[in-house]
Amino acid sequence: RFEKEKEDSFVHDHIAEVMVSTVTREVSRLQGFSSSFHKQRLASDPILERITKCAYAGCESMKRAAISILKASIDASTEDALPDEFNYDEVVDEDSFPAAVMVGSHFSDFVGLLQKDPSSVATTAGRIIPLGRTRLLVVELLCTVLLRGIPSVNEAAVKHGVVDELISTFFKFPMNNILHSLLSPFIHAVIEKDLGLRSTLFGGNFLDKIMHVSSSDIAAEKVLRGHAVALANMINDAAARVDDVNSAIGQGGKWSDFTVGKLAEIRSIEDIQLGGGTDGVESAKTSEDEMEEEDEDEEDDSKLTPYSFSDFRYDVDVDEEEEESEEKLFTSFEFGMGNLVSAGRSGGKFPICTIVYELQQISVRK
Repeated sequence: RFEKEKEDSFVHDHIAEVMVSTVTREVSRLQGFSSSFHKQRLASDPILERITKCAYAGCESMKRAAISILKASIDASTEDALPDEFNYDEVVDEDSFPAAVMVGSHFSDFVGLLQKDPSSVATTAGRIIPLGRTRLLVVELLCTVLLRGIPSVNEAAVKHGVVDELISTFFKFPMNNILHSLLSPFIHAVIEKDLGLRSTLFGGNFLDKIMHVSSSDIAAEKVLRGHAVALANMINDAAARVDDVNSAIGQGGKWSDFTVGKLAEIRSIEDIQLGGGTDGVESAKTSEDEMEEEDEDEEDDSKLTPYSFSDFRYDVDVDEEEEESEEKLFTSFEFGMGNLVSAGRSGGKFPICTIVYELQQISVRK
């Protein structure tokens, strides 16, 4: 029925919900019968092959539903194989992750979904190129598979350019904070734990893209700057502890110049604006100083913090003729808190609705 209904999202979502409940063992609790037989059936190669095909070759609702089934199966297998904490240093038995192995055998098909050129959409802010729910779920599925650390699967990922395509997607959609927040932990795991993917990560133009975005004046790329700076700091931190990372970034090259130049400048400004650092203090007049000027008798606990949310309103300086340029347009709700801080470093300001939205998202996640 799942395969037959080509455009019925209700059927796809309903069947996916039942299958996800089966692999996560919720069926036995809700309906009073053991799901072990059904779970084993779903883990069989013929069934997994059919579900995986639906995930890359079906209609959009079928793809999303099938991906949710595959991800739930991998997550459930992780819980069974390593109930306490996933240990990246262990060699993982691929037989414990049949769904991950099946996805790995179709890496080229999933990479094809990421490479598909999205259509632009007309909005009140101009035409934008959306990431799309399906592409986001594909990224999440691929990260889930690669983070299991299965040698044969990750070797296939290198062969089919999965890591390169994930990094390309990261920078292709600079305004999508959900995507960046999803990929950042994956990149961190590869940098720290290798997983057989570190040489591929640093072998491409990953470092060049970080340096470009961190120094870019393009409005859309400024949104991504917070994540780019965080990744740069992460890389330098790992380089001090991991020889392979230190070798990958090289010594005395462009990355070293970037670290002591632009990155150091950004971190210095951040320290000053957040109330720390030693350079340029005179130019960063704090609210505390202002309070002392206004009223020397004020109590210490009534003084304002040096970094006020009122500073976060984003203004883009554009000529009137360029005001409608697609390059200058962006949607405020996709800002992350890290990006708020990053753009604020350069004097950027944000509308209060952005602050409220991001705080709501943090509340939901925590």
